[in-house]
Amino acid sequence: SERAIYKLHLFNSQDMANTVWAYATLNHEAPELFEAVLSEVINKLDECNEEDIANLLWSPAVINANPKMVAPVFSYLSTQYQRQKITLSREDMFQLHQASLWYTFEHGQKSLMPKVLSKDCLMAFVLNQNTISKLQKDVVNTFEALGYSVKEEVICRMTGYSIDAVIDLKNYEVAVEVDGPSHFIGYK
Repeated sequence: SERAIYKLHLFNSQDMANTVWAYATLNHEAPELFEAVLSEVINKLDECNEEDIANLLWSPAVINANPKMVAPVFSYLSTQYQRQKITLSREDMFQLHQASLWYTFEHGQKSLMPKVLSKDCLMAFVLNQNTISKLQKDVVNTFEALGYSVKEEVICRMTGYSIDAVIDLKNYEVAVEVDGPSHFIGYK
């Protein structure tokens, strides 16, 4: 990451977005690199396409970087969206929803996205996550064989995340997450 920081002035906005995306995808924490990229890219946001913006917001969320560093990127996104200067893909909105959750829920920051964009991102997120593994099926079948009432793939109203199974225990419900982070990183 030190070499990338040293050469950052040679990077265009896409190079910067792709670099932080690659580090985040590998879950390789490099806070100095993320800080340097976000500081440098602020001057190049007009060069960013929709995917670059989504990557610049999603990547710091994955490695839990300083949330204050992404505020200008969220603000830029919001302005461009309200002016209808950008068109976001479903994947972009999926990433933006995760970044927004990190920014607002985990760090208590006020959302900088317009409500309509937040809603669109939530819908893209909810519609993109129904993968049921064999292990999940086996776990649900086991609970049902033990006589429990089980609901599968229950959407959490606050986050939009899908809960693998919810078991009804008469007086309360218990959420069961079977596959853990494999939903987040795409394993089946």
